[in-house]
This record gives sequence, C-alpha cells and structure tokens, in this order.
Amino acid sequence: MKAFNERYQGSPVPTRDDINRILNTISSEIDLSRFDDHLLQQISQNISRSLTTFTTIKCPPLVHADVPVVPITATSSFCPSATTQNIEMINALWWLQENLWKMIEEGSTDEVLRNELQLPLEEIYKLLCSVVEPLMFNITKHIEGILLKIHKEDFNINSQSNNRMVSSEGGQCSSYVLELGNYLKWIKREIFNRIKCTENKEWIHSIAIRILDYFTRQMSLLKPMSEQGQLKLASDITTMEYYLNQWFTDCGIKNENDIFIKTQTIKAYKSLLFKPIELLSDPYQTAHIPTTLLLHHLFGRAPPELMLPHERFGWTGEHYSEWIDSHTEEELMELLSKCLEAYAEDQNRNCKKGEGEEKGQSSSSSSSFCEEYKLISQLLSKYKTDNNKS
Repeated sequence: MKAFNERYQGSPVPTRDDINRILNTISSEIDLSRFDDHLLQQISQNISRSLTTFTTIKCPPLVHADVPVVPITATSSFCPSATTQNIEMINALWWLQENLWKMIEEGSTDEVLRNELQLPLEEIYKLLCSVVEPLMFNITKHIEGILLKIHKEDFNINSQSNNRMVSSEGGQCSSYVLELGNYLKWIKREIFNRIKCTENKEWIHSIAIRILDYFTRQMSLLKPMSEQGQLKLASDITTMEYYLNQWFTDCGIKNENDIFIKTQTIKAYKSLLFKPIELLSDPYQTAHIPTTLLLHHLFGRAPPELMLPHERFGWTGEHYSEWIDSHTEEELMELLSKCLEAYAEDQNRNCKKGEGEEKGQSSSSSSSFCEEYKLISQLLSKYKTDNNKS
C-alpha cells in the first residue's frame, strides 16, 4: 500500500489526498473480497498489517518532539515549521481514523473489519494523542507563564497611572493582559485554524477552562493591595473578560455550562474586591465564589502577619499553583488551616511578650487577631462540617 505521493515535493507528512488513496485502496480490496469469507479475512489481515506499518514505522519519525508554541522570532508572526508539521500529522491521523470508523460502521462486513482493525485503530489513536497532548500542554504552560506575570505587577500603588498600558480597544490594562490577548489571537490564527479535527473545539475548551481557573487563582493570591491596586486589578479583569469573550466567539466556543460558571466567578470576584469585610460572611454576597477562592482573597486582605501558604513557606506563585493542582481540595483546606493556626500562635506569642507582667490580660486573647481571622475560621469550620456530613 503506497502512503506517500512521490510527486509531492512539500511536507513529508501525508496529505489528505495521500490518506484518501489509502482509504480507496482499502475500500476496493474489501469490495473485491466481500463474497469470499476466507479471502475477506486474509485481506483484512493485510490491511491491518499495512496500517500498523504506516502508524508505527512511517509516521513517528515525522513527529517533532520539541513543539514551539510561539512565533519563530519576535518580528515574525508565523508558526514554527516543526509545529506546523505536527499539526499536519494530527490532521492526517484524524482523517484516517475518522474514515476507517465510517468504513466499519457503514459496511456489511463490519464485524470482520472491526476485529482486524481494532489494534491499528488503537495505534492510530495512541499516536494522535502523542502528537496532540504535548502541543496542548505547551500552549497551556505558555499561557500560565503569561498569567504568572501578574505577580510582577504592583498592586499596592497610590497612583492609577502606575505601569498601565492601553489595549487596542482603548482601555487601560497591565502588560500581562495585553500579552495574553495578543497570544490568544496568535494561537487561534496559527495553530487552531490549521487543525482540521472535530475534537479541536474540545481542546480549545480545555485550554479556556484552564485560563479561567488559573487567572482567578493567581489574582486571589495578590498581596498587599491598595485601593488604587483594586481599581487596577478590576481594570485588568474587565479587559481580560473582553479578550476571552472575543476568543471564545472567534473559536466557536459557547459561553455556557462550565465556562459560563467560571466567567461568572470572574465577574463576581471583581465586585468582591470592593465589598467591606463585614459583608463577606453573607453567602448571598459571595455567590459564584468558590470557598477556596474566597479564603485566598481573605488571606490577601489580611495584614502581612496572616500569610498565604506560599508566603509562609517561601514558595513562588507558580510552585503554590503546582501544589494545588497535585493535591485535593481537602488537602488545600488543611494547608490553609495550618497557616491560620500558625498565625494564631504567632499572635498569642507576641501578645504574651507584650503583656509582660501586666495583670488582667490573657495571653490567649483573640483581641489582637485581625478581622479576616474570624471569617476564615468560620469558613474552614463550615467546610469541615459539610465535608463530614457528605
């Protein structure tokens, strides 16, 4: 079976025409052997062996292990050739797999073909995943790297003009927001527009979910933050919402179900920035805000002595995010509880030192605790109670 067009002088990756020739050959051989069960079995076995050779021997050397997901140079907007070749391989494998399944489902000899083609179809899918997953992983990690630049911004400012940039839409935003907006346009044009698979939207959807989760997580870790810093973050959120909504629309992703829930969380967090602490004990005031996000926000509002986990343990925001990703919500709550306990111990110790020999004061008094301490304690207690019930 000939997989490659010898006259084709472009990419070594098989084109859709090359795959169609393979499929036409398979279809012709099946049609010729349809009325002879023994011959059909032999032909099906030959097809299986040929597909295995194609998938496990011819294709893997054409796949690049290193998949850049940024323009070749700062002055170029084109997709790197290695990434383009991998995308071509994704398209070829998907087209082959899709049409083999159609052939099985539409043919009268589906059981014979299904049995013989099960292994090569699994091999095609495995190879397809091995090309797709590193590409999506690298895109996701690059986006995370952009969002982590939020920690390089100063949100404890006294001037609105501090380190502000003007987006193409005329609004002010921090540099990381503008960078992400430009990158989303680039990957849509140079990567996702080139992928011709129905699963493409699922891959974009998973990246969209990660952006929404990662952005809300990182902005909840900002500390300290002044009133002008709150306005700066609110402006960043507004511009980020615009870029994401535009990207969803351009990519054909609907703002519904889990994406809608997470976009509502971002909207709710923006208003949360300006609510007084006494309102945050009211569930109605914190609707759409997950408990872990609200706890991070309260830690961020608190005085420097009440430290977030990464502050207490000397981690970076990236390290803390990796820790959260690799642990359960229950383990995260336990870590936050330990940070709260450490704060209480520090305050009691400092209170005891300050009191000295003064009478009528209790070294375990909570009067020196900040407002956020009580609310965080309540939220953690409620979580434990609800978790035990379930």
